[in-house]
Amino acid sequence: MAIIQKELQGKINLVGAAGGNTYNFILPTVIGTALPNALDNQVIEEVYLICNDTLGNITINLPSIALFNNAWNVKIYVIKTAGLNSTTVNPYSTEVGTSDTLNGFPFKSLVTNDAYYLHIVDDNMWMALYCAAPRG
Repeated sequence: MAIIQKELQGKINLVGAAGGNTYNFILPTVIGTALPNALDNQVIEEVYLICNDTLGNITINLPSIALFNNAWNVKIYVIKTAGLNSTTVNPYSTEVGTSDTLNGFPFKSLVTNDAYYLHIVDDNMWMALYCAAPRG
């Protein structure tokens, strides 16, 4: 299993691998700003995580909500484009050890071609809105 650290910004392609890939997301920093955690709000305004677990499982660990210091403008769009393996979103980084949730649950498993919108709505809760692909 590979553990990969990535900054939470822009469009990010996530791929699975044999044994699985775990992506630990950290907040980007912008030197010389006075924003919470030196964040540039435009950098994390909208983040796109494009997941392909064809080659193996993907685990996504989001940063702790506490690290945002009330800069709750982040919008994260997650889509699983391909694969029959597992892609899971955890609403916290295991290194931080917080008790953040996604709609009150500890994780969310993604389904191929479905899209999810994540937004901070409370001190310890991400809201996860779901758009299902048409099933025929």
